[in-house]
Formats: sequence, structure tokens, C-alpha cells
Amino acid sequence: MNRTETVLRTLAEDIGARPTGTEANEAANAYLQGMAWELGYEVTELHFDCRRWEYGPSRVVADSAAPVPIQPGPFSAPLRGEFPVAVVETLDDLRSLQDRGSVLIIRGELAAEPLM
Repeated sequence: MNRTETVLRTLAEDIGARPTGTEANEAANAYLQGMAWELGYEVTELHFDCRRWEYGPSRVVADSAAPVPIQPGPFSAPLRGEFPVAVVETLDDLRSLQDRGSVLIIRGELAAEPLM
């Protein structure tokens, strides 16, 4: 296995998901820093504060129906109250959304990968 394959395998399989600010992200940074030092590179760290997302139980309750578990986005603010719901499946749906105060449900192809 070549070095590139080793690095990618370590990041993807051994360390896994590594959102900014998590222990896994710190482990990935330390691993890459060690690799750079081994190759003779000087490494400079630039520290910054960032929000750290920790998953907790989330659900939507509609009328008298049973609560539905949901997976909120990692930077979604906590929300409690009653709000209209908007469902979008395409970028055009999202762009044409009129009610900006809605709880947004993204599904279909638009939900297949992270949306910035």
C-alpha cells in the first residue's frame, strides 16, 4: 500500500467522520501533522474557536400524532415552538421558498449530500 492510500485509509476508516471541533477532527489533524513532520515539513498550527455540534435526540410533533425522530443539520439552532413546515426537493424549490420562518424539510436528491 502506498503512502497516499495509507493516509486516505487512516482518515476514512480508522478516524472516520471528523467534523470541525470534534476529537476525531483533532486526531486527524495530529495524524496529518505527524505525517508532514516525518516528510521533513515544518508545520504551523492556526488555532481558532469554532462551534462544536453534538447530536442529541430530536423530534417533530404534529398535532396529536406520535413524535417523529429527525436528524437536524449539525449547525441548526435549537428550536421549540409551533412553526409552518416547508418541504423542498430541488434547488428551485429552495430558491422559491416564500415563508422564511418555516421548519425546512429537505428530501429527495437535494438531501443526498451536504448542502452549504
